[in-house]
Amino acid sequence: MAIGNAVQRRSFVHVYDERGTQLCTISAGSFHSDGLKGYTGSIVNVRRGWFIYSYNERGQQIPSTSAGRLATPRAPVRDCAPVFASLI
Repeated sequence: MAIGNAVQRRSFVHVYDERGTQLCTISAGSFHSDGLKGYTGSIVNVRRGWFIYSYNERGQQIPSTSAGRLATPRAPVRDCAPVFASLI
């Protein structure tokens, strides 16, 4: 069966097929950045801590990747002192 929908409710991700039949339930973690990150017809991606875990339609974990690698690089922090000094 292919994945038709994935919905996060509290700390669980519920996965459904195209007809709305529940296929599996996956733990979504407990931190504010944890939870459902996306799904396709064959994979559900859930972040827990520093990792994105991938699951198939049966709820079986498949190889995962570090979420740290997925973070966008931040711009360098600039010194704001001259700006604030001109406002005084």
